[in-house]
Amino acid sequence: MVDLLTPTRERYDRFLYVVPGVAALSWGLGATLLIGLASAVVAVLLDRWAGDPLVPGALANAVVLLSVSAVCAVAGAVRARRTHEAERLAALAEVAQRALLRPPPRNLGTVQIDLAYHSAVDEARVGGDFYKALRVDSAVRVIVGDVQGKGLAAVETAAVALSSFREWAYECRDLREIPHRIEASMERLQERTAEAVGQRFASVVLVEIPDDEPIARVVSCGHPPPVLSSGGKVSMAELEDVSPPLHLAAPVPLDVRVTSLPFAPGDWLLLYSDGISEARTDDGTFYPLTRRAERFAASPSQPWADALLRDAESWSTAERDDATALVLHRVPLDTTRPQS
Repeated sequence: MVDLLTPTRERYDRFLYVVPGVAALSWGLGATLLIGLASAVVAVLLDRWAGDPLVPGALANAVVLLSVSAVCAVAGAVRARRTHEAERLAALAEVAQRALLRPPPRNLGTVQIDLAYHSAVDEARVGGDFYKALRVDSAVRVIVGDVQGKGLAAVETAAVALSSFREWAYECRDLREIPHRIEASMERLQERTAEAVGQRFASVVLVEIPDDEPIARVVSCGHPPPVLSSGGKVSMAELEDVSPPLHLAAPVPLDVRVTSLPFAPGDWLLLYSDGISEARTDDGTFYPLTRRAERFAASPSQPWADALLRDAESWSTAERDDATALVLHRVPLDTTRPQS
């Protein structure tokens, strides 16, 4: 229409060459070819309207436009096929990732669980952080861990550590045995994989909450201490001793110690990864975790783990890291509810 309503020396019909490329962004092979053909017909009619002879000028323009349309149609078909394949692979990856890090049940024994987890990779649902909560006999056992680095190599190491915990949490009567079992599994990973994958270390914190005692037994292997709310007081838990992380490059004796913390009904325990505790601003101010956790826990909106995690991410100005916040609320044992 612009070409028709302007003087013949101004040739706006050349913009028709853009049409097949735009069509290829949204349409398939056949539709792009039809749109290109229609553009070629319009180009010929406009050339005739401008007084150009049909041969060779107008016909040459039509041939060029049809050629461009064919190339765009093929490119569009390849794009559509790759987009479909990417969507299918993304769906399969999502299923696999959810199987690896399945959200824990809301209620487990004498514990209500509130979880928030963000991967450092936008396209992924899992990263180097891992967690699991299990009902073992008359207690609940929980693990939160953080593998060195991020990306696919960290995911593989996290999967090995997590599967080891799933197995040995039921077999080991003493909580102190489990880190040794996890480290042995990580050693076997190193033997059968590339060095970049196998030599990654991991920090973990394990918690055992027995049904019949108002305590929580905690083991930390290089992991930040939990935040504990007990008797109305919120503070960083004081652990008797912290063992080194699992699977360090240099051989370090793994002397595992258990700390018993008061944990009665109404108390809560926050387990987290360094994606939260090490969040900081440009001037180096670290995220005030204890103070913010107390504030969110006191707010009427429950649960609050996700609000805490998002608050920590907004605090940090550095590159985003994997982040996990898992809150354990101690409640009286409900014998009428089936225990998982």
